[in-house]
Amino acid sequence: MNSVLKQSLKRAFAVCAVTAVLVATDPFTMGLYRHVAPKGRWAEALAQALTYSLELHMVAIGIVLYTVLVRSERLRRLAVIGGASLTQAMTVDVVKTLAARPRPADLSDAVVFGAADDLGGRSFPSGHATSAFALATVLAAWYPRWRVAFYTAAVLVTWSRIHLDRHFPGDCFMGACLGSYIALCFIRYVWQRNSHLNRAEIDAQQRR
Repeated sequence: MNSVLKQSLKRAFAVCAVTAVLVATDPFTMGLYRHVAPKGRWAEALAQALTYSLELHMVAIGIVLYTVLVRSERLRRLAVIGGASLTQAMTVDVVKTLAARPRPADLSDAVVFGAADDLGGRSFPSGHATSAFALATVLAAWYPRWRVAFYTAAVLVTWSRIHLDRHFPGDCFMGACLGSYIALCFIRYVWQRNSHLNRAEIDAQQRR
C-alpha cells in the first residue's frame, strides 16, 4: 500500500470518526446553539441571504460569470469548477437519500437516521456546506492570497444552515469535508495534470 493511499485512508477514517462524534452529540450542540444564537431579525436576514447565495441557480450564475470574466484557461476552469459543483451536488443527493436524516426543525430531542418520509429526511449532509467548501477550495487553489476570504465565506454559509434550523453541525462538517475532497480531486486530476500552463506559470498565477 503506497503512502498516498495510506494518508487518504487515515484522513477518511479521521473524518468518519469526527462525524460520528458530532452526530452523536448533535442534540446537545443544537440545544446549546439555540441558547447562545444571536437573536433579532438581522441575524435571520443575514442567514437567509447567505443561504440564498448558494442556491443552485445562484451557483450556476456565478460560475458562468466567472468563466466569462476570467482571462485564461476558460474552458479548463469551467471543467474544474463546474465539474466539482455538479459532482458534489449529485453525491450529496445520493447520500441524503440513503441517510434519510430528519432536519433539526423536524425533531425535538432525538437524532435518527432512516427516518420516515414525512419528516423530510434530507439533512445529512448539508448541500450548502458541501457546495460552499467545494467552491472555496477551488478558488483558494487558484487565488491563494484570498483563501481566508473564500473559506470565511464558506463558514458563514455553513453557519446560516445551522442558524436557520436546517442542519445539524454533523451534517455541516461532513458536507464541508466532502466538498473540499471533491474539489481537491478536480484540482489535482483535471487542473494540474491537464493544464496547458506549465508548473511555473500555474504557481505564478496562483500568487496573484
